[in-house]
Amino acid sequence: MICTVLNKQQWEIHKQEIDKLLDDGKQVNLSYAPAVKLKTKRQTGFFFAALVNQIYTYCRSVGWNCTEKQVRKLLYAQVAQVVPSMSYDMSFFGMPDQVKSVQDLDTAEEMSEFINGVFTVLDTNPLYEGLKLTPDTYYAWINHITNDDISASRAVELPERDNDYLNHLREQPCIICGIQHRSDAHHIRDTRTAGMAIKSPDWYALPLCHKCHMTVAHGTGFKDAIKWIKIDLMDFCRICYQRWKAKL
Repeated sequence: MICTVLNKQQWEIHKQEIDKLLDDGKQVNLSYAPAVKLKTKRQTGFFFAALVNQIYTYCRSVGWNCTEKQVRKLLYAQVAQVVPSMSYDMSFFGMPDQVKSVQDLDTAEEMSEFINGVFTVLDTNPLYEGLKLTPDTYYAWINHITNDDISASRAVELPERDNDYLNHLREQPCIICGIQHRSDAHHIRDTRTAGMAIKSPDWYALPLCHKCHMTVAHGTGFKDAIKWIKIDLMDFCRICYQRWKAKL
């Protein structure tokens, strides 16, 4: 029996059902996991649908004759290869493992593992080497960053200079307008890093096209343009750098 308990009244109802099973001499194994809010699951579904659409468009642009359904099925299978929890073990029934979909994810941990698995596939599978995602899709993982993730990130000492990372940023879509193949590596101006060097460290940088770099980052409205970043900008940049470094 799988149940979702959102308040004390619901727990009392399910507790009665459990008590009845015990009274009937049946064995009951209990486990629990925090339930994912419906809004969170819906957001993940929207993200995945947008992602599949962008992959499908990319595949068609390079001459692959495929459907969105085929792209979705392939991506699910690829994520299951790097995230074991994305598969149902069907060996008891003599059947191959079944791959989960977004609708099958019921906990915040599963959602986070799925999002990370998607980007691991996109960043490491040669099939997607030429794929460029829009900023709101590429950075969707930010919605699953926890305080523990931030604390762990802050505990890591990062190099002040890394030209390879700057070259990586130049290959990313502009974080403000999303235009591709035209990015500069914009170092964030911050008094917290002023004593480290003439400019901020290379990990404290964002990809910006030349127009947004000049008119927004060095003008006004920069904070409003990136307000979708819900965590401290320095933490965001640290985590972006560490995610990139972990995938080399």
